[in-house]
Amino acid sequence: MNIFKAVTNEIQTMKTITEILMSSVSEANLDIIKNVDAGNTQVKKSADVDKKKDVIKPKKMDENTSKGQIRIFTKDANQVMITYIVLYGHAFKTFDLVPDKYSVGLNVDEFYKYIKNVDKEGELSMSILADNTHFINFKVENEERKSRVSSCQLRVLNVPNKKDKKIETEFTLGVIIDSKDFHKTCKDLQQYAQFVEITCDTTQLIITCAGDGSNHKREFKADGSKDAITIKHKKDKDTTEPVIIRLLFDLKYINMMYKCQDLCDDMVIYLKKDSVMFFKYGIKMDGEMYVGIAPSNKNKNMNYDASNESAYDTGAEDIKYKN
Repeated sequence: MNIFKAVTNEIQTMKTITEILMSSVSEANLDIIKNVDAGNTQVKKSADVDKKKDVIKPKKMDENTSKGQIRIFTKDANQVMITYIVLYGHAFKTFDLVPDKYSVGLNVDEFYKYIKNVDKEGELSMSILADNTHFINFKVENEERKSRVSSCQLRVLNVPNKKDKKIETEFTLGVIIDSKDFHKTCKDLQQYAQFVEITCDTTQLIITCAGDGSNHKREFKADGSKDAITIKHKKDKDTTEPVIIRLLFDLKYINMMYKCQDLCDDMVIYLKKDSVMFFKYGIKMDGEMYVGIAPSNKNKNMNYDASNESAYDTGAEDIKYKN
């Protein structure tokens, strides 16, 4: 008897998600939930930021559709980047869970070794047996090549679980931008410098860097033209000052998310003064990914160091994890 089973044809998407996780962690908890009543309650976000028809949103569900979810929450070893992924149960061909919630530790590196070599046109099944919960069972089959079956028993890890954490993305500006354009820009700029400055107001997003022999600037305008970005502004009633946000980031962490451009056409960038920058990606198989990257210290040109918290102060309310 299975206590959990899920089946999907989206093997390439699962491979991409695994690659993204592997860039920052080697293990992760999968929180499998049987019934989530209303959307993704893990993430609180600013209203109206992602209202654009080509940004992927969860599909509407009827009464017979699975309301389950698989959630993954990770933080890298340097505490610079957090990743939160939710895959909706109705995106799977089969999604069955016996208990209300079940958590299992996944060896990300080992799973990637398996999934990168399987038939991407096949069907992936994941299951956990009630009488052997020490393993997650994976199997890939292809209806057109039934003589070929690839199976893997992956030993479950004991990963500390960050129970019921929530991410609050209550930010000032939300930028809807072509995912490939943004990530290609950041990838190109790494040739010249380790750090980039991201500046944004209600009319444009600018990415600049200063290298040893040259300075570079990339501008994305919100001018209403065909390929323009869209910028949503959450107005502050207590001030009439124009909104300008300027933050410094290590390109290493932004470029860890380069593969995310394969998940969706458009992404959303949430920005707030002196705070973490969040990326939101829709997942084509139906899900969402949030990635938070802490800004680098401008004065010391360095990343966050847990042993030197005074050199990096973003404020207590910048990232909130709620129980």
